[in-house]
Amino acid sequence: MQKHQCLIYQYVNQNKKDHVWTFMINGQIVNIPISGTFQSNQTSALAIAAIEGLGITMLPESMLQEPIKQKKYKNFYHLPSRLI
Repeated sequence: MQKHQCLIYQYVNQNKKDHVWTFMINGQIVNIPISGTFQSNQTSALAIAAIEGLGITMLPESMLQEPIKQKKYKNFYHLPSRLI
């Protein structure tokens, strides 16, 4: 994730500086540090930015079903692992 421009969901706590995405990998919980210049507390803004190819983000699949169906995205990766 460090090589990617991550589109970050900004929590209410604006002082939070340690952004991580948490995955279950081989039965182990793994925290992956992420970084990126675009942050928002609006998931719709993150979805639009991802669809336009500005970076990668972690969103519910339901938010992206229509753009995926219409192939409106620049690149799309579906991770089988679930964010915890």
